[in-house]
Amino acid sequence: MKIVIIGHVCIDHNVSEKTSYIGPGGPGKFINKALGRIDNCQISIIAPYGQDFLLHLKGQKILPTKAVTKSTLTYKNITKKGKRIQKALNRKEARPIKIQKEEGRAIKQADVIFITPLLPNFTADYIKKINKLAKKNAVKVLLPQGYFRNFDAKNKVIFRKFSEADKVLPLVDFAIVSNRDYPDIENLSSVWAKKYKTTIIITLEDRGALIVEKDKKTLVPTKAVDKNRIIDSVGCGDVFSAGFAYGYFKTKSLVKAVGFANKLARKHLLP
Repeated sequence: MKIVIIGHVCIDHNVSEKTSYIGPGGPGKFINKALGRIDNCQISIIAPYGQDFLLHLKGQKILPTKAVTKSTLTYKNITKKGKRIQKALNRKEARPIKIQKEEGRAIKQADVIFITPLLPNFTADYIKKINKLAKKNAVKVLLPQGYFRNFDAKNKVIFRKFSEADKVLPLVDFAIVSNRDYPDIENLSSVWAKKYKTTIIITLEDRGALIVEKDKKTLVPTKAVDKNRIIDSVGCGDVFSAGFAYGYFKTKSLVKAVGFANKLARKHLLP
């Protein structure tokens, strides 16, 4: 199984429930960590990164093979009592990678393609170029969190309307969002699913996840994790997304895929 993750990597400065650290971040890291141990998964990341990211590669296969800028997108995340405050630095340098020969080859071979922007700078035209290269049966999964983010004068992440939804959502098979990403996300997901024929998966923390299709909704529950046992929740949504895409590719069952994703995310939360 070949997987390509196209989006952003970053350097995280994290202060979470019971730990603090500086290290590589972004969906690519957590998807790679979740699926990289599975023998038949070959994972490539296509993302802009700087010279300062070279120390953080740690086995990740990233394209292009050379840094494209001096400084990598950096997120400062502080999580307290389940709430997260974020700041984002070095945003101007984090432009989508131009798809050249090596990147194109990886996309053409991929069974699963993740689109994972951490900034709202991935246009519909850029995703269309990816789709033109992709296999017809490749599973395309969007993690749209970057489209929900804007930034104030102090680099703090603030809410942004997903104004590109009309053009972007029809280009993917699935979009995975959190119940905290957007106001009234459940009703909005129903509108998206009916309008664009894209299946939306909403993660609901200790309640599991909700599958929103054009004509129905299906709740897939999970076994809740005691909040006092959580060491670090950063990346849990990305781990869930990894589990969903893998499970769906293997079974073609939405419920089984979400069930597997719930188990993988739960495992990520436990020490």
